[in-house]
Amino acid sequence: MGSFSLNKSLAPGREIVTIGNLDLPAQMIYNDCMKTNRYIVKGIVQGVAFRHYTMKAAQDYKIKGTVKNLYNGDVEVYAQGADESIKLFEDFLKNGPRSARVDKVIKKVKEIDETYTDFDIIF
Repeated sequence: MGSFSLNKSLAPGREIVTIGNLDLPAQMIYNDCMKTNRYIVKGIVQGVAFRHYTMKAAQDYKIKGTVKNLYNGDVEVYAQGADESIKLFEDFLKNGPRSARVDKVIKKVKEIDETYTDFDIIF
């Protein structure tokens, strides 16, 4: 297996990865390693700071994406990250904070081109 290095450029967000003699945008490599999942969390998950704790867990596990309340009482989460981080984040979603009661988490793997740069609460 060849070596690679990350070369910072002067423009933020425009880093270049060198693999052998090939220079590629770091974002291309990042996208190939990232998964994006959509979750619907059911239970007592609104009015209990679920979105706040979800954002904190996302930051702890280096997850990018969004969380928002749905009109039917569920919470919708889009999460993008490395496999191991996603697994840890899913464990959080299945349990929730102590103030919540999670009855069910529905997961769908998404095929999207969008790359999240942060984790945000959508109001």
